[in-house]
Amino acid sequence: MEVGGSLIVIALILFVVGFLTRKKRPVTEAAAKPSRLRRTPPSAPLVPVTHIRPPVSDFHVHADEARVFFAVTAPPEPDDVLSELLVGEAVEIVREKSHSLPISQVNHVVAFGTSADGPVEMGRATLDTPGQLPVRSEVPSILNLAGIAHDPLADDFGEVPPVPPETVVRIKEDRLGPLIEELRLPKAVDTGLRAQGIDPTTMTAGQLLLGMLALVGYETSPGPVANTHIVTKDNTRFFVRQDDYRPDDHPEVAVEALDRFAFEFQASQADRGLYVSEKYGPFAVYERERRDPRVRYLTRERLQNLIDGLAIG
Repeated sequence: MEVGGSLIVIALILFVVGFLTRKKRPVTEAAAKPSRLRRTPPSAPLVPVTHIRPPVSDFHVHADEARVFFAVTAPPEPDDVLSELLVGEAVEIVREKSHSLPISQVNHVVAFGTSADGPVEMGRATLDTPGQLPVRSEVPSILNLAGIAHDPLADDFGEVPPVPPETVVRIKEDRLGPLIEELRLPKAVDTGLRAQGIDPTTMTAGQLLLGMLALVGYETSPGPVANTHIVTKDNTRFFVRQDDYRPDDHPEVAVEALDRFAFEFQASQADRGLYVSEKYGPFAVYERERRDPRVRYLTRERLQNLIDGLAIG
């Protein structure tokens, strides 16, 4: 009986050991091979904007001319820089079209802009040999000012702007005139805006801001609601609320609009917030910036400082 009892005990021990060994083996193998579902892929690096392309409205070949029409408003005076930019871009458009269209007869590439009277020729390139386009230029785009201009937002999120010693309400009339009447645009900015399809004579404050930021390497994508944008550079995300002015609007930003922006900014989970408007800003914006240094209000009286912040060399 003692021998039989010992055998039973030994059998039970072996059974328990075998059971535990079988339970541990899958855990050990799982530890040796981590599940793919638990891996967190690294975030993709942001690719900076290096080339802004003027918007194309039409293209066709007429006789020996390849004509490229850009949605770019021609300036009142000749602009050699803008002309050179559009002609160079027109050549690249023709190069892209040549993969599907015959261009053997093309001897001239002509760039057109727009005006109140219709298309206007901005410049042309004559080919050395019909159908043979020049070698693609490796010259950096003149629409990329990052190398010669200061980032206008780089310092704006340092110390909170001080409250002016005297706050003067500068609303002279019930209606506001065109924004350009109160701004001084450097030639490079004027050209850069026009080349993006933004007409400085009719632009909104939002178009001015986004166009300037594009020139210094910011990427813009649509925001979560209408008239909002997400602007990104160096892994910093800006939530931009664009408040356009209409003739029947009050010329000063409403406090209710500021409250809505504060809520939208928090919901966006962006790093910083920008409220841009061609209306004047109420005194309340200074207190709001003091309470939350992550936000700035770029209203009519502040836009010139934004432009001057480029400090183009």
